[in-house]
Amino acid sequence: MKLSQVPLTAIQKILLYGPPKSGKTELVGKLAEKFNLIWVDFENGYKTLQKLPMAWQQRIELVHIPDRREWPVGIETAMKIVSGVEVKVCGEHGQVNCIKCMKEPDADITTINTATLPPDTILVLDSLSQIAVSAMNNITRKMPDDYKSDWEDYRKQGALMDKVLTNIQQGRFNCVCIGHDVDTSKDEKTIKLSAQAGTANFSRNVGKFFDHVIYCEVKTKRHNFGSATTYSSLALTGSRLDVALESMDEPSLIPFFDGSWKQHVEELQRKEVKATLDPMKAKLTALAKR
Repeated sequence: MKLSQVPLTAIQKILLYGPPKSGKTELVGKLAEKFNLIWVDFENGYKTLQKLPMAWQQRIELVHIPDRREWPVGIETAMKIVSGVEVKVCGEHGQVNCIKCMKEPDADITTINTATLPPDTILVLDSLSQIAVSAMNNITRKMPDDYKSDWEDYRKQGALMDKVLTNIQQGRFNCVCIGHDVDTSKDEKTIKLSAQAGTANFSRNVGKFFDHVIYCEVKTKRHNFGSATTYSSLALTGSRLDVALESMDEPSLIPFFDGSWKQHVEELQRKEVKATLDPMKAKLTALAKR
C-alpha cells in the first residue's frame, strides 16, 4: 500500500511527564470537558481531579489500584488492561477478576476492554513511573526489605515495561500516560530529562512508544507545558503531528484528540511565515525610500 493511501489515524498516544506539582494531573483531567476518561490511578493522586466541574467529574471513571511494596499488583493489572481483552478490575484490591470481589454483588468493579474503547474515551495511566516500581517490587517480592536489586532484576523489569508499552503503542485506543521526570544523562556534566519508566537506560528511550511527549514544569511562577521537539534542550519532547503545546494561549490536550490540532498547526505555520516575511518587507521598504 502506498503511504498516500494510508488514512491518518485519530488514535493518539501521549506521554506527559514532569516533577511533582507541575500541573500534570489537572492538564490531563481537563480532557473530561469533551471526552470520557478511564483513569487508572496507581498513586492515589485523584484528589486533584476533584477540583474539576462536577459535569466533568461525571465523565471520569476512576479505577483505584492500591499498589505498594507488600502488594505489587500494579504491574499485573496494567499488563492485563492494555492487553486488548476484557478485564474486570476491583477497586478494593486493584486486581483483575478478583475472586473475593467478584462474589460480592455490591463490589466496586470496573469493566475495561481496550479493544473496543470508542473514540470519545481515553485510557489514562497515572503513573507510568509507579507501574515500573510495581514491576520491580513484583520481581523482588520474596526478597528481604534490605535486598539490593541486581542486573537480572532490572532486565526483568525492562522486559515487563516493554510489554506494557508495546501493547499501548500497538493498541487501537486513545491513551495518556503520566510520569515523573528523571535525569537519564550518561555523565554528571549534562542533564537530559525523560519520563521515569524503570532504569535510566530504559527511560531514555521511552518516548519511542508515543506519538507525543510533553514536558511539564513550573517556570516564572506558572505551569508551562511543551511538546515541540525544540521546546527544551534539557527535556525529551516531541510531537509527530508538530503540535506545539507551548504556543497555545490556553494549553490543552483536547486538540490532540478532536482533530483541531490541524488548525493549530496551520496557524502556527502562518505565524512563522509572517515572522520571517515582516522583517524582509520592512527592509525592502526602507531601501525603497532611499
